[in-house]
Amino acid sequence: MSNPRIHLPSLIAINRPKTIMMAIWLCALGAYGVLLLKLGMVLTLVVVVVMGSLTFLVFKPELATLAVMFVLYANFAAIAHQFYGVPKPLAAAVALPLIIPLLTYTILRRQRLVVDRGFVLMLVFLACLIASSFLAKDPMVALGWMGQFLVEGLLVYFLVTNVIRKLTTLKRVIWSVLLAGALMGALSLFWELTGTHIQTGTRIQYEGQAYGQNTSGFAQQKGQFAVDESRGQKIVRTRSAGLIGEPNRYAQIMVVLLPLAIFRFWGERSRFLRLAAAGLTGLILVGILLSFSRMGFLTIVLLLLIMTFMRYLKPSQVFSIALVFAVLVLVAAPDYVVRMESLGRIGGLFSKTTEAPDEAVLGRVAQNLAALRVFLQNPVLGVGPGNFAKFYSTQFVNALSLIHQNEDYRAHSLYLEIAAETGLMGFTAFMAIVWVLMHQLWQLRVRWSQRYPDLANLATAFLLALIAYLATGVFLHLSYSRYFWLLMALSGAAIRTIGLEAWQRAHSVKPLRPAPTPRHDAAA
Repeated sequence: MSNPRIHLPSLIAINRPKTIMMAIWLCALGAYGVLLLKLGMVLTLVVVVVMGSLTFLVFKPELATLAVMFVLYANFAAIAHQFYGVPKPLAAAVALPLIIPLLTYTILRRQRLVVDRGFVLMLVFLACLIASSFLAKDPMVALGWMGQFLVEGLLVYFLVTNVIRKLTTLKRVIWSVLLAGALMGALSLFWELTGTHIQTGTRIQYEGQAYGQNTSGFAQQKGQFAVDESRGQKIVRTRSAGLIGEPNRYAQIMVVLLPLAIFRFWGERSRFLRLAAAGLTGLILVGILLSFSRMGFLTIVLLLLIMTFMRYLKPSQVFSIALVFAVLVLVAAPDYVVRMESLGRIGGLFSKTTEAPDEAVLGRVAQNLAALRVFLQNPVLGVGPGNFAKFYSTQFVNALSLIHQNEDYRAHSLYLEIAAETGLMGFTAFMAIVWVLMHQLWQLRVRWSQRYPDLANLATAFLLALIAYLATGVFLHLSYSRYFWLLMALSGAAIRTIGLEAWQRAHSVKPLRPAPTPRHDAAA
């Protein structure tokens, strides 16, 4: 008599997609029923929406990256905290959603973490900050500076370089930050066209509100300069500060977008995208104009000269750009000419025959000289992060007798302030970060200019963006540092993704067709 056989259901059925999906839906319905009984209808819907969004982002992690880049560059988190009462810790956590794509790439897709040279050098810079803090008069101020660097510097750099892993993602991120900049420029233009910004005496009226009272926070107006002081009246022009809240900072973060926007116009094949890039470039340029930043104007001139030297522009094209710029100034901001004419008074610092510069320029010169003097007295480790303004600025500025200072101001130079606060060691480590990234971008530009000009042009765009920020750093300290470190992180991601794309094309059976180069000759 044979032994009876036990028949089990085939395991192949469990591997069928329909069976798996049915099991998932049954589990989801069961979980939904439990939540409904425990939490109620409203909280259950909130949980379902959040979990659904997280699940969607796991399969589309790039969307989280694009959203964070847009929100971060548009300064929405700070606006939400300052104007709408969002708690500061919640606003400061704006970059944390990048953890979702990070975990998706590293855990689910089993890709390696990215730790590049820039990140390693940032760790070296952190070590220099720690060493300098031992000499600080107020270690708590130094600790706060380092905490900000950890969150807005190291964390942002690490997350951004790890979530941008493809060239397509990098290009979409560029479009995301360009849209943020264009939005700020459009809001500034809207504010300009719907109200007057001319002040007679000491009061400005805008639709019944006094100057500076922009309760929405999306088109702030800060700062002013004299337009006309004849006939016994002082006519003063206000300056747009966008979503940032400070005109020069607004111009700074907008001017670094210009190379990225211009090279998107040159690099896109689609006519629609080229027109979109041109429109975004125009709105970004309008935002720079309405900030009335002399620093922004000088940086634009510098970019044009460098692009001409690199043979991306012909002299005739530069003349055409200058003509368009002049027309745009006359239409959008005719007082811009008056503002730029004040640059001629800088010669008054060196000659008694020239009219003396305004108090703003004198104050910045005095603060920079004070920072230089502090550095020379503390050349190795400086006076500690964040300690220059609190303990040295006023004392050393007033000793120069150029201007009398009553408040503790920071140095108006990125380089002099870092040198004064971290010494030669910190300054060297900081500049090494910048140099390494710029050098790698330059190498990519030279290496692929002939074979893959579209990749070389993308590297050049980030190189010019870094140059633009460094040029503005001559006049501004490292405030709003998240924008600087975000630009550094995007440059680091560009270096890796461009190199990877070039390698894939070189080893591909059917190499991708590169986009046309905007240069008028083949010289690199």
